[in-house]
Amino acid sequence: MQITRWYLTVGVLVGLGLACSLTPPLIAPALDVVKSQSEVNDFGDAPDPAFPTLRASNGARTVDPTRFWLGTLESRPTTEADANLVDRDEMDDGLVEALVNAGMVSVTFRAVKSREAADGLIYFNLLADSNGDGRWQDLGQVQEWVVKNQSINLAPGESTLIKVEFALAQGTLEAWLRGMLAERPVNDSNWTGTGSFAQGEVEDHRIGGGRGNDWNVECDPNPLVLNHGQAGNINLRVAGGPGAPSQFRVVSAVGSAGLLGDPNAQEIAVGPIGPPAGAPGFTVYGAGPHINVTSKNIDEPVRTVEYTIDVRLEGLGRVETESCIVRVIYTAVKVATPSALPTTIKPTPRLSLTATPKPMLTRTATPQTKTPSLSASSPDGL
Repeated sequence: MQITRWYLTVGVLVGLGLACSLTPPLIAPALDVVKSQSEVNDFGDAPDPAFPTLRASNGARTVDPTRFWLGTLESRPTTEADANLVDRDEMDDGLVEALVNAGMVSVTFRAVKSREAADGLIYFNLLADSNGDGRWQDLGQVQEWVVKNQSINLAPGESTLIKVEFALAQGTLEAWLRGMLAERPVNDSNWTGTGSFAQGEVEDHRIGGGRGNDWNVECDPNPLVLNHGQAGNINLRVAGGPGAPSQFRVVSAVGSAGLLGDPNAQEIAVGPIGPPAGAPGFTVYGAGPHINVTSKNIDEPVRTVEYTIDVRLEGLGRVETESCIVRVIYTAVKVATPSALPTTIKPTPRLSLTATPKPMLTRTATPQTKTPSLSASSPDGL
């Protein structure tokens, strides 16, 4: 609807310009305002104005996030007219792991390129508010642009993990991160998370939060072993960690490349889908969260396939990620039992076919009876 209004507005303005001989400088500002309202981009979701996120703050954004992004092949980013603040982008799934221990941070992102994308380098950048002053800016020895234009060479359909380690300033308990995958390097020598890019994705994450170290989430069982066609549950348990929450929920469960949504793969399904609406394949049952996994009933060849499901958990305003393993055993093609075979191919009909020569034996016996009668009449003639 916004696009339709944009075209109508352009038509009115152009017509007005022709009728009244308005000069272009009078028309151009109106065009810019209307056009900006109709654009949709992929934004981050860090709090603005502390961090430049909204369009008005020139927050980092991408026009086309469908060629490559942070996450998995099955979880493509969304676009919107402006940033969805704060921390409300449900497709921020590129952060695979975030660990905070004794002032050191270790984060792992996953970058993926779509099957339709062209070959060529893409670039990853990471900002971290490591001193907790509410902005991304290098000050003295504090370097908050922790990854600068790291080039990544991915073939279409491939993904890779990007592991980064950095230190938090003394006394800092949390940090906002901005990870960005783009088609070109950032040219600004003092980048603070701004600007428009043609392709890629922007993701913002808050880590730490003064709530201790890793939650030590465990998948139970791990691996979950299924025969094809079976279903099972993976229970998600918090084994420890000084900041582990007493209550948490599963916010997403996504499979590795070739797992979900690929008709050419031996698939398993994660489900059913629960709130918030649109999040891929998760639910919470009873006393604790778990995911339900169902394998497709596919035969041949005999093999065992191992799948990885990245489960994101949310509690106390913080997100943790755990990778659970599902091992599916595929067997050979099922062969029908003899009782199910058609009677036409049973051994009995074969026996009846071998018995068909019997009438021929009786025919050959007829001349034999005539021969003795002839030989018997011969002496009478003599």
